[in-house]
Amino acid sequence: MANSLYALMEAGRLSPLSYYFARFVARGCGLDLDSPLAWSAALVSLRNLRGDVCVDLARYAGRPLFEPGEETDLEIPQGPALKDWLGVLRAAPWVGEPGYEAPLVLDGRRLYLGKYWRFERQVAGALRARGAPLDAELDEGRLAAGLERLFGERQDSAGPDWQRIAVAVAVRRRFAVISGGPGTGKTTTVIKVLALLLEQDPLLRIALAAPTGKAAARLAEAIRHGQTLLTDRLPIGQGIPAEAETLHRLLGATDGGLFRHGRDNPLLLDGLVVDEASMIDLPLMARLLEALPDRARLLLLGDRDQLASVEAGSVLGDITGHGQEILYTPEQQAFLERVGAIAPGALSTDTRAATADPEGDRPPGADAVVLLHTSHRFRAGSGIAALARTVNAGRGQDARRLLERRDFAHPAWAQDIQAAWEASDWEWYRREGFGDLHWLAADPDALDPRCLAWAAERYAEYLGQTDAAAALQAFSRYRVLAALRQGPFGVDDINRRIEERLRAEGRIQGGN
Repeated sequence: MANSLYALMEAGRLSPLSYYFARFVARGCGLDLDSPLAWSAALVSLRNLRGDVCVDLARYAGRPLFEPGEETDLEIPQGPALKDWLGVLRAAPWVGEPGYEAPLVLDGRRLYLGKYWRFERQVAGALRARGAPLDAELDEGRLAAGLERLFGERQDSAGPDWQRIAVAVAVRRRFAVISGGPGTGKTTTVIKVLALLLEQDPLLRIALAAPTGKAAARLAEAIRHGQTLLTDRLPIGQGIPAEAETLHRLLGATDGGLFRHGRDNPLLLDGLVVDEASMIDLPLMARLLEALPDRARLLLLGDRDQLASVEAGSVLGDITGHGQEILYTPEQQAFLERVGAIAPGALSTDTRAATADPEGDRPPGADAVVLLHTSHRFRAGSGIAALARTVNAGRGQDARRLLERRDFAHPAWAQDIQAAWEASDWEWYRREGFGDLHWLAADPDALDPRCLAWAAERYAEYLGQTDAAAALQAFSRYRVLAALRQGPFGVDDINRRIEERLRAEGRIQGGN
């Protein structure tokens, strides 16, 4: 067993970083690489590289710690019984209790890399400090008037207007989250939030940011476009920022991996809006909150069901709950009624946000979270909506059955989609399927010709433009999305095939 970790590294089942970290910890504690401490260090390091902030030891107790793969001669360390495992770790000199500086931290049955335990505590503490509503600073009458001006009279018969609720929640709190899928109106909502915040205090200094340059540019463009559509209803628009920057630029990232802004040199801001917040990893969120003044507002936008962070820590998912219900306290509902965001009793348990896990517990800080779940890009009863619900719920079998027009594996889920489908003709669906979904079953080594024909036709429209503005407009009308970057259905391969098709048709020539 002494060479098992090395063999796992050689076989590609364990990263070199994880192996050498385990060796570093074992040697520091005077132990061998065949000790449970070394295995634990390798496991927590590997899981960290794959996006997990910590390891729940109960999940691995008595089970293989690493994936064996196809190699049958590899010795895979087994997790000890949980009680014995905890005893070994508590006795190790390089494993600290919560609050102590150590390479590894054991918090209950969760094992962390020491710095990630500190990051998590730092983020949790900073968000809790911003959690209380700002009722003493809020003019509820002005907020109520602003909501009616921006949204019109409340239409109680149509059910709760979640965009209206989101604006009220965000204006009231120093920290808020607005989450929703594509086309649910997150950017339109945030423009209204900023307008009503500036009505409360016209001197607020507000900035826009996103994790990547592309996301920052999209946010700024969407804010500018949205302002033009709402000009007549935005009496205070001069304070709404027109530009956005990346979080690293905002924080003043240096070549050495440090940031100019932090606790001792905070950002000169009264409010910050961050888009695509699901991409923010735990260390970056910790540094952002450290640099943000205690009294500054923070509004996070994003889709909790996609665009996970590259580094460890699913901060937005942890805040909003991974498929959990968002239920408001009676105090929160009373506030929303007072400012006209909802009708009395509108947020009963029958009108909760749709979630993938109805049995889940209410996430902490739920009063600061709003889920937008009405897409303005497709009908709630459309095929793409049904497919999105199955994918977000992790029901792979049902997603495949939906595309192949077969009965669902789970009758309850089938009934849910049937109820959401406006036509309500289930027999017709089983025979014909949703009109906006097309399952193009392809050979693993070839892309269906109809996909290439569709893409080539759309790109030909773009390539045929002679005006730059018209070309950009044509280019933005369509998107080809892929789940992978490489492979027969990856981005690189699809782009290559589309280019070959366009060249064969004479649409592009030479090096163009």
